[in-house]
Amino acid sequence: MERAAEIVNRCWKTTYAGYVDPVQLGEVWCGKRREAIKDEFRTNGLGNYVFDEKGVKGILSCGKSADADKPEAFELWRIYVDPAFQAQGIGSKLLAFGEALAKERNYQEMVIWAFEKNENACMFYKKHGYKPDITQHLGENFNAEGLRFIKSL
Repeated sequence: MERAAEIVNRCWKTTYAGYVDPVQLGEVWCGKRREAIKDEFRTNGLGNYVFDEKGVKGILSCGKSADADKPEAFELWRIYVDPAFQAQGIGSKLLAFGEALAKERNYQEMVIWAFEKNENACMFYKKHGYKPDITQHLGENFNAEGLRFIKSL
């Protein structure tokens, strides 16, 4: 749990700097994220999975979509790979696992949100067959635009 939270916060700090409200990258919000992730693992609030090959290198959180217009979709809530292990296929393995899980649960559609300015994530999802769907301002907490990607299974 602790390692998964560490990966998420490290990715936030290295990837989102420059377009997410800097407050979200500070220790207060990192602490809140850490506790939320630990709570999710304890309560099974979301399906949380880690890529563990000689140590945890990535995390995938998924479950039923919360989007009002996509109530029957399966959503990947977070997919993060430790920056030290990126570009090694781990993200693709986590994504494939999430898609297989959705199919196993009889979902027909996947939903993933990314920050619009996160070009690497947007290219990654497109490479795996996801199509941009809608853009939405993510509110004052983030002060950034989110881009939803969808994929039929």
